[in-house]
Amino acid sequence: RGLNRPDPIADTMRLSRVATPPSAAQSAPSAQSAPADSGPDAVLDAETSAAFVPDEPIRSRSAVGVPRRRRRLAVGAAGVAAIAALLALPPVRAELRDSFTRTPQPYTALYFTSRPQVDGTVLTVPVSVHAVDTGTDAYSVRVWTVDAKGAVDDSHTADLTWDGQALSTIVSMPVNPAAEYVWVSLTGSDQTLHYKIAVA
Repeated sequence: RGLNRPDPIADTMRLSRVATPPSAAQSAPSAQSAPADSGPDAVLDAETSAAFVPDEPIRSRSAVGVPRRRRRLAVGAAGVAAIAALLALPPVRAELRDSFTRTPQPYTALYFTSRPQVDGTVLTVPVSVHAVDTGTDAYSVRVWTVDAKGAVDDSHTADLTWDGQALSTIVSMPVNPAAEYVWVSLTGSDQTLHYKIAVA
């Protein structure tokens, strides 16, 4: 009884402590552990920088939009300048003025100043022309008579002169007793007049 006998349970526990190597997590220092002299803020900065490393520098959206805005303003200013230059040209101004202003259209109107009259064997034909913006004041008329068969009996040409109201003339010509109509045409135009006459 006085001899120290080995305790099998205690020996087994000692062997297990010796045989068990330290774990990798306990023996190896953490790869992301901060230096001993760094505080909690330094550890947080290190973890944040390791987790977010941008591949390219980030440009703000406003910085990208500024050149585009400037380019659009430059294009708009160039367009306004081009339009102003076109409006300064006299032909363009005249065209715009005509498009917004009603200008009278040139025309001529041929008419009898009064009714043609037959006095014996003389036919008197008062004729006038009203001309607007035609660019000319020289007109002439041709007067002739026609009988019942359509034959031309006589013909006469006269120039018109300004009488204060219109370009007018009075054509006097011999008349055939068989004449039924007197015709008048404006020279250089397709305007004509005719009137039935009664020869005594």
